[in-house]
Amino acid sequence: MASIRSNGGCYYNFDTERIEVGLTDLSDENKATVLTNVGNIDVSFTQCDYSYRYLKDLYNKIDAKRLLLSAIGVENYSISVAKNYVRVYLTSADNNAAIYVVNELDTIGGAISFRTTRFLSRFS
Repeated sequence: MASIRSNGGCYYNFDTERIEVGLTDLSDENKATVLTNVGNIDVSFTQCDYSYRYLKDLYNKIDAKRLLLSAIGVENYSISVAKNYVRVYLTSADNNAAIYVVNELDTIGGAISFRTTRFLSRFS
C-alpha cells in the first residue's frame, strides 16, 4: 500500500460539518489508517480519481509555465480538492493554444477543468 498522502486528499465540508476524505484507493485498510490518525472526528470517504499529490504536481507544472501561459490566455488556476481537479481560467473558450499546452502537462488526463473569465462558457 502506498502512503495515504499519495492516495488522496481531504477538506472540511462546512455544509455537512464533516471531514471529507477522497482516496484513490478506497480500501478498508486505507479507511482504517485515516480513522486511526484523525481520532474521534466525523469522517466521510469518497473515491477520487487523482491524489492531492498529483494535483499539486500538476499545479506546480502549470505555475512553472505561468509567463508563457499568461501570454497565450491563461488568467488563473487553482486546485479544487472538493472537486478533485485543477481549475484553469482562460480569457476565451476558443483559446485552443492554452487548452493544448495545459492539457499536455496533465500526464494522466482529465485532471483539468477549464473555465473562462467571461460570463458564458462552453466549458461550464
